[in-house]
Amino acid sequence: MLYAKGELRPTDAVAIAVVGTRRCTIYGGEQARRFGELLAGAGFTVVSGLARGIDALAHHGAVEAGGRSIAVMGKGLPEIYPPENQALADKLLESGAWISELPMRAEVRRENFPGRNRIIAGMTLGTLVIEAPQRSGALITARLASEYNREVFAVPGRAQDPTFFGSNDLIRRAYAKLTVCLEDILDELGEVGEKMRPTPDNAADTREGAAAGPSKNVASGLRAGRADHVPPRRTPRLSQAEKRVYECVGYDPIFQDAVLTASQLPPGEVLAAFTTLELKGLIKRLPGQLVVRVGRV
Repeated sequence: MLYAKGELRPTDAVAIAVVGTRRCTIYGGEQARRFGELLAGAGFTVVSGLARGIDALAHHGAVEAGGRSIAVMGKGLPEIYPPENQALADKLLESGAWISELPMRAEVRRENFPGRNRIIAGMTLGTLVIEAPQRSGALITARLASEYNREVFAVPGRAQDPTFFGSNDLIRRAYAKLTVCLEDILDELGEVGEKMRPTPDNAADTREGAAAGPSKNVASGLRAGRADHVPPRRTPRLSQAEKRVYECVGYDPIFQDAVLTASQLPPGEVLAAFTTLELKGLIKRLPGQLVVRVGRV
């Protein structure tokens, strides 16, 4: 039995798990939030465990992108653990859910979490490991995902950083695909990945259209081996500065100084916009102070 609070939708069959260590580095935290935003913006439901560190930041990224996110709990649903994630958990209920297989009064125990991890791995199309040391619950989730014939992805980290030893080892042993952008995930998902990939047709979808609600036939279409009911890619939220900078960047490389001149914004705002647009997977900075679009809004 699964207990649930919030709303579960057929489109939640199109989900990716994002997992990692509770004691993450700044880089790992940035990547967790970034991939949460990218996946939710593409129409995936982001599933994680609402733990400190990577889990919470992945949920944050999905919520900030206006997408769906589901928290799989390692305790009963009435109280949130850790308590500092209460506000985030409440935010998830606006477009997502909490779920647990444990009775309502079940307390937090170490032995609860491996069982929680199997649910995360089983209810998603693949598991993305952001940052994991050699002994990590995220590695359990990755192993279970592989056993369930799901895809496994991992973000590379610094070779000498102990918090990345586990995730780097997944890549080294070819247990996980090295992942640095959304396209790396889409490439492994077959028809589903192709349907989620930005195209001239779905790039024009508005946020209002996405908010109208996904098709009820997504899950049945996937079970039938079709991907014709995958929800459209959602448009990432952009600030006014980000929009102006993005409009100045084309699909051919352009010098950053030219963007600075064309945008008529202070240099600090332009540089900040470059960073956030790159994190959202919309532009890429190239050698020689060049920048180019890699996504569509």
